[in-house]
Amino acid sequence: MSGIKSILRQREHREPLITKHDEWLVKEIDRHLTSTSDQRPPSKHIFYPSFLGSTCDRLLYLHYNGLLPNPKFDSKTLRIFAHGHATEARYKDIFSKMRILSGDEIQTRYDNPCIHGRADFILNFPEFGRAIVELKTINERGFSNLSVPKSDHAIQIQIYLNILNIDNGFVLYECKNDQQLKSFHIKRSSSEWDSIIERCIKIQNMTVVPKLATITHEKWCNCLDVKEELENA
Repeated sequence: MSGIKSILRQREHREPLITKHDEWLVKEIDRHLTSTSDQRPPSKHIFYPSFLGSTCDRLLYLHYNGLLPNPKFDSKTLRIFAHGHATEARYKDIFSKMRILSGDEIQTRYDNPCIHGRADFILNFPEFGRAIVELKTINERGFSNLSVPKSDHAIQIQIYLNILNIDNGFVLYECKNDQQLKSFHIKRSSSEWDSIIERCIKIQNMTVVPKLATITHEKWCNCLDVKEELENA
């Protein structure tokens, strides 16, 4: 009897045999996503709020001058993007049913320096009046560590507040693992806006790419996608 139990336990822990038929559907989904995705590079000489949140001047210079390689996202990344879009649609429905939705996907444009962006939501609150809400999804580890909004998200919403002339905003985080929520109230700041504009002008006036040795960047920063030896080729 003990021998039979041992055989059964071995069968339970044996790795399943993956066949080409098991993997077929996954490969078809991957093929569809990568073949139909519109992965055009961003326009030159435009600052985007999502990039202005970076502390790396080299990245911002390369992005502004169209020197970053054309992004090629794999199917996993494209599914992450799709999940974010689906989450936005879900909250649009929630805000509509709360009867506080004033607009979504709001175009934001500033002329000099040229800044183009798109705010997630404008809501009407009895307590605040019009307010911008930026929705972010985040994994459980990142969510548990949030006691203030991430700096790049705070800069992003600050840009929208100033361009749209709205005093109040919220960064709303949803945990991807269990849908818990955290929100952080952000007031419009003219001094922070002035600093953002000054930085854009500084980047515009640069005549050479900042060298890696002279700047601070994250270890995964996209500025590393451009090798220094190729910049003067």
